[in-house]
Order: sequence, then C-alpha cells, then structure tokens
Amino acid sequence: VVTGAADRALDRVGQLVFLDAAILYDGESLAAVNPAIAAMHAEAQVVDCVDLVLWPDMPIARAIYGVEDEADWAWMRQRLRPHPWRAFNDVLRLRQPDAVARLPRTLINCPSTLERRHGESLERYFVGDRVWELDTGHDLMITEPEKTAELLLRLADLGPAGR
Repeated sequence: VVTGAADRALDRVGQLVFLDAAILYDGESLAAVNPAIAAMHAEAQVVDCVDLVLWPDMPIARAIYGVEDEADWAWMRQRLRPHPWRAFNDVLRLRQPDAVARLPRTLINCPSTLERRHGESLERYFVGDRVWELDTGHDLMITEPEKTAELLLRLADLGPAGR
C-alpha cells in the first residue's frame, strides 16, 4: 500500500517507511509473491459480494500478526476485521515507477516475518537506504510500541536524505 500511495502522491512524499510491510514491485501482487498469502484464499468467505480472508478468529491470524501477549491479543482481537482478498490479490500498478524508486526508503524488518520469506522475495527486504531490525512479531506497533516509536523518531531526526 505504501508504494502505491507514494506513486499517487509523489509531491507529498519525502520517503517510504516499511514497518515489517510487504514490499511489492510494479506488476506484482502479494498473493503472487507469497504462497502462504495465496493459500489463504481457500478459506475466504463472501460477505456482501466481497471475498474476505484473514478472519480474526482463525489461528493463522494470530500467527501472522505475531502477537503473543494475551492482553495485547485480547485488545487487538476486538478491533480486527477480516481483510478483503483484493488487498492481497490486486496487482500494484505504478504510474511513475522510476520516481518511486528514487524515494529514500527505510525498512524496519521483524526476524520472525523474514523467516517466512525466501529467495528474491527475501532479498528485497535488505535493499533500502536504511535497513533496521526489531526483534518482535509483525505488528511491532502493538508488541513493541516504545521501540517502534524510538525508531520512527530517529528516522524523523535523520530526515529523508539522512543515514
């Protein structure tokens, strides 16, 4: 999503920050580059003509989010909703791929998520102006809010061109 949004608002975006986020290139979908995501479609449910996946009550949801603390999970579970399948299956179409590629990018990766990636799909998570790691689950803003905030504040201090 961050890449597509930046493409549509280049004049308002100074840098890209990926918080353990999917990194897609022009012409890709998350389902196409991640077989585990593609497999979720088998359990899709249609509501109001929309295919929905990643239902909060499914065991896979908690594993994907990486939230182990019971209190955090209870808080989060009350707020989660299923994902529209199209968010995973629609292809990213960039209008200005070269301009987006020139934007400074910071990757904040979580090792538990990286363990589920392979090959070229893994390599892209180490290509950025800054590549940082936070040893927690995918929803780092829930599991490590202070450390996540510290990294974002550090990034703000560095600015788009800072290292």
